[in-house]
Amino acid sequence: SNDWDSLAHAALDALNLNVAEDAFVKNRNLQWLEFINDVKTRQKHGDLPKELLQADILAFRGKFKEAARLFQKCGQSNKAIAMYSDLKMFDKAQEFIKEDDDSDDKRELIKRKAEWACSVHEPRAAAELLLSAGEVERAIDIVAEQGWTDLLLDIGRKLQTTEKSSLEHIASHLKRLKALPLAAEIYRKLGEEAQVVQLHIEARDWQEAFRLAEHLPQILPSVHLQHAQWLADSDQFIQAHEAFVMAGKGKEAHILLKNLADCAVSEERF
Repeated sequence: SNDWDSLAHAALDALNLNVAEDAFVKNRNLQWLEFINDVKTRQKHGDLPKELLQADILAFRGKFKEAARLFQKCGQSNKAIAMYSDLKMFDKAQEFIKEDDDSDDKRELIKRKAEWACSVHEPRAAAELLLSAGEVERAIDIVAEQGWTDLLLDIGRKLQTTEKSSLEHIASHLKRLKALPLAAEIYRKLGEEAQVVQLHIEARDWQEAFRLAEHLPQILPSVHLQHAQWLADSDQFIQAHEAFVMAGKGKEAHILLKNLADCAVSEERF
């Protein structure tokens, strides 16, 4: 068994994959057989440089430092970064990225670090990493999952008004988390005053909703209508009737009075 193993690895060093494969078959070494099969598949789809193959073999043997050097020598630093990232050795991976580099490799490394931070339940670190990698939407989702409304607002304040989708994403989460004053600040930043009015309606702050709607005549009837519906649901029928009239919904106002009259008759409240 040891002889077959020695032969297999000697064949690998000589890059003789067929002999290595036969020797590993003798020992039923499935891990190395899968590796060789993967290498042969890659060779079929294109040229695999000798040094790159040697680096792959070293990495599979666990000789990561030597493998990284060869990857770098082959101009494949991204493979060294990917290898160390898979091993969660992010500091080692960082050595292959220059400080002023803004490449895809750097962004990918940051994303992997963020994923790892999520897996070990470090959401704040993950969110900060994703923000630095430009993955704003994912960072927002992570922060929202934790219910950190103040941090969501802080992210929103740092974003530019041109980043509309991200700002809307933040406002939506703040609204869902019932942080209505914070959501209102984001909607104001977006210039969506109608949404600010709607937030006050949902909070049943009718006085403020009407005050803001006075400057937005296009939505004032909608505010009156929603106020009327709320008053009717609250059994304040006379005020609801007036609100329906203010909303320009004469038909609804008439139906409300008719229903009141029918109820009064059926209950003999003449």
